[in-house]
Amino acid sequence: MSRWKDLAAWKGTSHHGGVLGEHRGLVVHIAEGYYEGTIAWQQCDNAVSSHFIVDRDGTCAQMVDTDQQAWTQRVGNHAWLSVECAGFSTRSQYHPAHPGWERLTDLQIRKIAHLLAKAHADYGVPVQIATSPAGRGLGHHSMGGPSWGHLDCPGDPIIAQKPAIVARALQIIGGRPQVRKFHLGDHGPLVRTLQAKCNEVPGTGHDVTVDGVFGPQTDEKVRRVQRHFRIAVDGVAGPQTQAKLGMSA
Repeated sequence: MSRWKDLAAWKGTSHHGGVLGEHRGLVVHIAEGYYEGTIAWQQCDNAVSSHFIVDRDGTCAQMVDTDQQAWTQRVGNHAWLSVECAGFSTRSQYHPAHPGWERLTDLQIRKIAHLLAKAHADYGVPVQIATSPAGRGLGHHSMGGPSWGHLDCPGDPIIAQKPAIVARALQIIGGRPQVRKFHLGDHGPLVRTLQAKCNEVPGTGHDVTVDGVFGPQTDEKVRRVQRHFRIAVDGVAGPQTQAKLGMSA
């Protein structure tokens, strides 16, 4: 299980799908509601959920394990983490009583930045802005168009704040993104990508099973790939090996 207890209180909902196919990034949503109300809504008998909910004061709840699919952006659910932000867009009937709630607070920006930095550390999500489902990094709901289910969420004011979130996340990770290294014992969607990319390299022997588990066979395959590219042979898929395989963000 991937419950980020250092960043969020576990609230949980049974409304989620299967295992995420990959972790392309973190998608920002506006809740069109309050923090506690959004938690309660996701725990009710409906088909809505998100991985995280962030209140105006930066308080954060986790609703879905980060290795599972939340039900929040339709066809994008299989590849993206999601965060609902307490607030009301300008089109909401409640916005007149909540001026400024169409924008994230500084505390919300900080919390989302920490979530993005954690996604970078755990899943190799690049700390950058994504503007379409083909990208990777910090996205927003409406970038997926009709197939993602919403053309107005989270709204232009929050979309304009994405650079501030990325800038803060870069500060958290030390100023520059680190390329994750993969080695014996690792597992997950990015290992599956590594295995598939290694199998595309001609003349490197038998294909390795694409199962997301970096075992002895994957270790040997990586070494053969490194010999093929005439780089250091150590069985560790670091920045140089990933660049040769075209895995760079």
